[in-house]
Amino acid sequence: MSRKSILIFSGIGLAAMAAVAATTLSIGSVAAVAETASASTGFFGGGHKGWRHRGGGHRMAMVCGPMRSEKVEHGIEFVESFMNFTTPQQQAWESLAAAIRAGDISVGNACADLKSQGKPENATAKLAFAETMLSTGLEVVTKVRPAFDNFYGTLNSKQQSALDNLMSRRHRG
Repeated sequence: MSRKSILIFSGIGLAAMAAVAATTLSIGSVAAVAETASASTGFFGGGHKGWRHRGGGHRMAMVCGPMRSEKVEHGIEFVESFMNFTTPQQQAWESLAAAIRAGDISVGNACADLKSQGKPENATAKLAFAETMLSTGLEVVTKVRPAFDNFYGTLNSKQQSALDNLMSRRHRG
């Protein structure tokens, strides 16, 4: 596969994954709850740092940070600048990009609501916080996935294979 193809499909994957970044809110919200858990709750906050051992405590900052929308737009623009879409692919891509942007707005609204409420003070508030983020993540996924599935269906088998390969790799860094 050519370097250009790899870059193109990396961009598509990044744009789609940015839209679905709200799903990381589920882990991030658990980590945020874990931040205030007592040391006796080893699974969440004590001992070996529970779920936080991979930097989970910073996920909310990344998802709700000021660069979120810029990163989403950068991913979309990256794909659009390199890809030569067929007409059906262009139409499907435009729907996917719109779903991604709508998801970004939903995440931004949830982040603003949570920020205005301040840090959760008790167990009930922490669960409400987690519920808000999980609900937002599910809302985004249910809107992005059909558009992504439609876009994926317009790709030829080589393009689908490249995207499958990209999305199945474990990226570390």
